[in-house]
Amino acid sequence: MHFAKNDKGYTLVLAIAIITLFMVLSLSLMTLTISGAKKSKMRETSTQAQNLAVKGIDYAVERIQTSLNEEISGGKNASEFKTILENTLDQYSCKHKKINLPDTSTGNAEVCIQSYSDLSETNPYKKLVTFEGIGSAEGKTEKVRSAYEIGADLELEMFDYALSTFKKNNNGGNLSIHGGVEVHGNMNIDGNLYASDKSRYKTRTVHSVLPRAYNSNMNLTGNSIRVYKPFQMEGHLAPVSEMFHPSAMPANVPRDVIHPDFNIGQIIDNFKFDKNSDGVTLMKVGNLENKGTNIGAWNLKSNAEKVVLKFLGKTDYDWTIWGKNRFKAIAFPKDLKIKYDPSILTDPEFTVTNWAYIGADMEIGLHTSNELTHLLETDVTINGAYFVNDDLRINTARLTGHAVFFVRDKVEIEFSQLDGTFFIFANGPVTIKYVANNHNERIDSRQRSYINGFIFSNDSITIDGATSLLTINGGLSANNIYVTSIRGRAIELIWPPVLNHGLQSYWSGLHLNYFEKAENQNKDRIKIGLLLKDTIDIESRLQIRHDPVALVNYLDVMRINKIDKPVEIDREFVNP
Repeated sequence: MHFAKNDKGYTLVLAIAIITLFMVLSLSLMTLTISGAKKSKMRETSTQAQNLAVKGIDYAVERIQTSLNEEISGGKNASEFKTILENTLDQYSCKHKKINLPDTSTGNAEVCIQSYSDLSETNPYKKLVTFEGIGSAEGKTEKVRSAYEIGADLELEMFDYALSTFKKNNNGGNLSIHGGVEVHGNMNIDGNLYASDKSRYKTRTVHSVLPRAYNSNMNLTGNSIRVYKPFQMEGHLAPVSEMFHPSAMPANVPRDVIHPDFNIGQIIDNFKFDKNSDGVTLMKVGNLENKGTNIGAWNLKSNAEKVVLKFLGKTDYDWTIWGKNRFKAIAFPKDLKIKYDPSILTDPEFTVTNWAYIGADMEIGLHTSNELTHLLETDVTINGAYFVNDDLRINTARLTGHAVFFVRDKVEIEFSQLDGTFFIFANGPVTIKYVANNHNERIDSRQRSYINGFIFSNDSITIDGATSLLTINGGLSANNIYVTSIRGRAIELIWPPVLNHGLQSYWSGLHLNYFEKAENQNKDRIKIGLLLKDTIDIESRLQIRHDPVALVNYLDVMRINKIDKPVEIDREFVNP
């Protein structure tokens, strides 16, 4: 009886223990389930807050991009653009103002600019901008930081050199420098260096001396090849000491090559507008010459923000412009010719304070292929920024001014004299010859031409210095560069023949051309004349001089009316 009672007591205790265990397990499972649900909800809320922070940053970047493009839509020079860019970024600094993400029912986000700095030492017009976004959702906050590149890439590194070449698709990058060319400043050569002591006149080889390089450090990534004739690749490997005149030798200093990414076509397209664009004024032309599809006009002026010329209700003409003309911004749907007309009493002058868009070719001067018509050179002044959708030709002009040209195809400059600040950026080849050449003169007394600026080509630059008298204060940069020159005189049609003392002669057509003899080109000055009493200096007819002022001038004349697409380069999630 006693044992039966004990068994019943053990059974009760065991039952209570089992029930208690199940209750504990159930409670633990319920707790875990509730905890998991809470954690899942927290993770969902945290992700939602992060997404809001990211969306807020995207919104802020787009808002700043839109604001900048609106501010510069009329075209700003580099200094003005830099001020606008920095003022806009300062406006949204975390110390001043935050941008709120609009129209969201899942939470909110605040974004500001934590910091910004110049993307590189050479380009203060593009910034590395760090955004800070704080997203909030159902009481949970998350912080995100993103770094963006914002601004305009002006490709300024090439301005550090007198001469620079670069490869494209692993091709080119060569510098061919022949005869008495002078280089003052550093050179960066991404391919081979070709040199000789010969120059060129048309298809003829002219005896000269080796080129000279003053105050020059040269980075050469390829071979140095001494060739037998200008612009030919036949030759032999030679040390740099055999490529330049012993009196002026560059130092070979390795450094990084430059690879400018100049999308000239896109730059031109950024400035394109026509009669149907917003804010355009159709200007009816009164002073004109009607030649069918080519309309001539003169002395045109307008203060409208954007102008397209109209004649008989139409705008789709080639235009020839004379006299003094001034606009803020103007677009020509086809060709533009700027030239002299004797019936107009003033030399042609064309100025745009913002820019001009030319839908086809731009031509400046009389345009002739006859060497003797240089006497008809006309004085032309060009100021402003010009975006040319096809070719640029400067022919038979005495050109002055302060201008930048972006050209989709090729550039040809010949039978002209230049004295001004000019920048040329071309997709196609650039050819310069017969610039301030000396026709029908007994001694080399004609004024030297000066291009205070820079010439760039995504293709090639060719300068025939033997037939020119030219100094470029700035530099050249291209996929390939070909330059040739002599030192001393280059004269045509001398009479009597006794005055030809010290010159080498070459027939061209029906007349003789004379160039300084090679032995004289090694001298600083020589005596000439019947009794050898007159003294003249022997100088290079093509001098390329690096000048840091060229960059300052470029930034002043260049127009920026659209910034590059922002690029995110880093993102991190930070505990708030």
